[in-house]
Amino acid sequence: VQKSLKTQTLIMPYDDVEKILDNARYICLTKCMCKTRTEFMGTRECKDKYPLETCMPLNQGAKYFIERGLGREISKEEAKDLCKEFNKMGLIHTIENYSDDTHTLLCNCCPCCCNPLGGITKWDKPNSVAAANYIAEVNLPKKCEKCEICVEKCIFKAIEIKEDGPEINKEKCMGCGVCVVNCQSNVIGLKRIEKAEIPKSLLELGLKIGREMD
Repeated sequence: VQKSLKTQTLIMPYDDVEKILDNARYICLTKCMCKTRTEFMGTRECKDKYPLETCMPLNQGAKYFIERGLGREISKEEAKDLCKEFNKMGLIHTIENYSDDTHTLLCNCCPCCCNPLGGITKWDKPNSVAAANYIAEVNLPKKCEKCEICVEKCIFKAIEIKEDGPEINKEKCMGCGVCVVNCQSNVIGLKRIEKAEIPKSLLELGLKIGREMD
């Protein structure tokens, strides 16, 4: 299981995202930089699956985007509704890898355009993004309808459907929670585990990454 250091980007399940949004002073909705890049290059694989407007600058980041006409200000409730919708689509919430309330960008990422996620799904770089401090857990295997939606939605290929229900590969699971929100039978839940201590601030994150690179 990946540790939560050595990278600036942290995967986050919806319940934790909701807390971030509740504490945000400003929220903006803008075009995803990664999807816009691949769109421009003509290599965007998810053109018919996901919208372009999926990035949410927060706080000072949101203020910067709004003042320059690079996105529109949205309410906390609209941001929450959009994040739920994005999660249902299979997009992964990612944010800067520290715990205080000064975050500047919440991304809703796909593996085909997002470089950090692509590090795991395409290029075998497990530390390109930090796993959430959660892991998917099968709670009610007998209720599984074997629809395989969880398998289809899991970009990390961490789920298989066996005779007795879903089986989670704990080494591959990143704790994003996409399988949970897409399980109509409520068979899968998220269990909190401490993979690594998340830095408190951007400064602390930078110092820790610098020490680990020495």
